[in-house]
Amino acid sequence: MDFFEKQKEQSHIKSEIVKKYFWAWGKIIGCRAPKIAYIDLYSGPGIYIDGSKSTPILVLENALRDELMSQKLVAIFNDTDPKFTVSLEQVISEIPDISKLKNKPTVMNITVGQDLVDEFKSLVLIPTLLFVDPWGYKGLTLELIGSVLKDWGCDCIFFFNYVRINAGLNNAKFDCHIDSIFGKERAQELRKVISKTRPHKREEVILTYLKDALKEIGGEYVISFKFFKTEKRLTSHFLIFVSKSPLGYKIMKGIMAEFSSHKYQNVATFEYNPHRVDYGFFQPTPLDDLIQDLLSKYSGQRLTVEEIFQSHNIGTPYIESNYKEALLSLEESNMIYANPTSDKRQKRNGKPTMSNNVIITFKKPQ
Repeated sequence: MDFFEKQKEQSHIKSEIVKKYFWAWGKIIGCRAPKIAYIDLYSGPGIYIDGSKSTPILVLENALRDELMSQKLVAIFNDTDPKFTVSLEQVISEIPDISKLKNKPTVMNITVGQDLVDEFKSLVLIPTLLFVDPWGYKGLTLELIGSVLKDWGCDCIFFFNYVRINAGLNNAKFDCHIDSIFGKERAQELRKVISKTRPHKREEVILTYLKDALKEIGGEYVISFKFFKTEKRLTSHFLIFVSKSPLGYKIMKGIMAEFSSHKYQNVATFEYNPHRVDYGFFQPTPLDDLIQDLLSKYSGQRLTVEEIFQSHNIGTPYIESNYKEALLSLEESNMIYANPTSDKRQKRNGKPTMSNNVIITFKKPQ
């Protein structure tokens, strides 16, 4: 079956995540910049045979919903298949009110390679959201991501084909491609480490090396969202978000949490997993873990809810609401002091809320 014959649930979720982040990112950045850009380097035909809209169309339709965004957006789409670019141009032309975009979308048919990287490097880019979703991983390089990420307001979302990259680490024929994703020295080190790593730990090691590589090019804030194969409970691929902005990280974290197929104690798994997950008597307790970690890390300290969240959440699965739930639990069990106290704060459904400016004092252990 052709990939664009029928949209799979994984592709739908991927498009929704990108669409929602583009909207949030564009609304914020658009207030500070004269122009914003969305670049999709592997855009596809724009529509599936079953009529489902792909990411480029969803992004453009979103932009048309907002007057400011429709005046500032510069949309650039590319695909290496000329049949796809012809289709995409036609689908774009049929979007209602597409002429309201101040800048007509550009559709290109080029091979993503070093020439494009060099061009990005030579420019000071306007704030850009780059989406890189190759069929495999050819064209996806650390240098490409860095050539965009270097400039203010620029973020990147990319498809990380875990199955093929995991296999490629053991095949010298793919050394060049693997080196371009992780960096040559890091890739060589990864090959040595992975050869001694047990199969169930390989995924964790590969992602750690990827995140380290992204941080080296300025991508301090990285989130991964895992997709399982439909037919087997095995990892298929990841959607990776990388940014220099803690606000961008917070926004994307909330979006990816929303699309997680499972949550435990209201804490998202950051996974699309169509398979039933049964832990039997040993269900995960991530909120309990957060509560204990907060008590340990902040013992005797006095901070606002916002300060706790900002200093603790990076690299964890927890979003802002998880911290507030944990702090409300600690307050109820008299493990912390909150100012204002619960009786002086707003109520929701009869229960006290926990706003960002509430001051938390953690008790010292007796």
